[in-house]
Amino acid sequence: MAGMVLVREVDAGDWELLRDVRLAALQEAPYAFGSTYAREAPFTEEQWRARLAARAVNFFAFTGDLPDGEDDAPAGLAAVFEGDGPAELVSMWVRPAARGRGVGEALISAAAEWAKARDHDTLYLWVGLSSG
Repeated sequence: MAGMVLVREVDAGDWELLRDVRLAALQEAPYAFGSTYAREAPFTEEQWRARLAARAVNFFAFTGDLPDGEDDAPAGLAAVFEGDGPAELVSMWVRPAARGRGVGEALISAAAEWAKARDHDTLYLWVGLSSG
């Protein structure tokens, strides 16, 4: 049975946690992203902060009931770009131990609510397909 999922916006002070989750995502699901662990692992604090600033909003999801050693870690993450047109949901990932618990749905709902509150009537989801 799925537990409660808490989603919150990532703030500038979360850059290290964002880094850790993003790098975990790139290692676990390299086929799902337009970047690589090797490219992003050497990023500096300044580059991670710039990444945060380049997105309109980033979200972490928490379940509080992951296996030992992961229970305080974000269960997932998503980012939204905002431009002149529709908002775009990108960089979504759910930690393997949290899959099947509604984490992805909670992240999408948070992104959709955020976009709607800013008068976007469309939210696109980016999906990357790996060639390998």
